[in-house]
Amino acid sequence: MNRRWEIILVGYGGQGLNLTGEILAEAAIIDKDLNVAQNQSFGAQARGGESYASVIISPEEILYPIIEEADVLIALSPQGYLNYEPRVKLKEGIIVFEKSLSVNPRKRVKERGFSFKKATEELKYPRGVSLMALGAVLEMFNFVSSEAIFKALGKYFSGDLLEINFKSFKWGQDLAKLG
Repeated sequence: MNRRWEIILVGYGGQGLNLTGEILAEAAIIDKDLNVAQNQSFGAQARGGESYASVIISPEEILYPIIEEADVLIALSPQGYLNYEPRVKLKEGIIVFEKSLSVNPRKRVKERGFSFKKATEELKYPRGVSLMALGAVLEMFNFVSSEAIFKALGKYFSGDLLEINFKSFKWGQDLAKLG
């Protein structure tokens, strides 16, 4: 990887956004020994309040770990979409969002909507929604390998939980392939 990537993940508490941000950061280190900065915050409620994670991945030293203009926004809530859409880079930025959100895409930047919620229901694992969204992003841009994601997941999960979380990630890749 020869460029810096800045990724924002936003949605509701309980969707696994913070852990997904940690897994992405860990995978970037495992995969290519890159520099990473990972931040997270969540609302007053542990589940259901707004949740935010950001990851910066760079071959260069990261001197300022706050994202001002994101390359990628993963939006899994309508308020998250509305709050962070203006922070996506105009020309090369992209928003990957949950298709069932009650927002009208602003079309200021490239946007791709996916039925992550429906797919997690089919998979019977709603907690995998943020990993599924990450799978779609990495299928489109491939700045971290699937193998590194699997290894990073192995630091947090084992057995059946490792399997279902990696399956969620792979399902997201499949959704991106289908268009």
